[in-house]
Formats: sequence, C-alpha cells, structure tokens
Amino acid sequence: MDVKDNLLATGSTDGTCRIWDLRSGKCHTVVQIDHQADGKMRPSSCWPIRCLKFDYGGNWLAIGSGRKVQLWSMCAGTAGISIPTESISQ
Repeated sequence: MDVKDNLLATGSTDGTCRIWDLRSGKCHTVVQIDHQADGKMRPSSCWPIRCLKFDYGGNWLAIGSGRKVQLWSMCAGTAGISIPTESISQ
C-alpha cells in the first residue's frame, strides 16, 4: 500500500493493483501484471503484488510482483517498462 496526494495504491493476492481516489472512495484503475515463465504466459493470480511505491512526483507507480517490477505511468494510465529481478520482489 502507498499513498500519494489523493491516490492510494493497494496490491492483492489475486495479482492486481488498484488505484483509489481517496476523495470519492472509488477505484480509479485496476492494473494486472502479466507474467511469462518458460515461454508461457501465466495468469496474474499466480503472482501476488508484493510491493508498491509512487515516485516522488507521483508520475510513476512501481509494482513488484513475481520476479519483476513493472512501472505504471500515472499520467498515461499505461504500463511502462518491466524490470526483471533476480529474486521474487519483496
């Protein structure tokens, strides 16, 4: 869970990240991280969201799940680069 301005990001064991508007109490965006292992796509539910962090300016959200960190553009509402890691994100 991380808070930036009036937005709250939460991660779940179902592999989704939700971005909430704290003023309205409504879910603004649902982000699913796709994973690939052994050349096959794995459903996001196989990899829970383990960590979340907004950057200082609130333009990016880093989402750690499985063996990667996905950057999410808050401005564009789309996935940015995906960074593979050596171990499971904590």
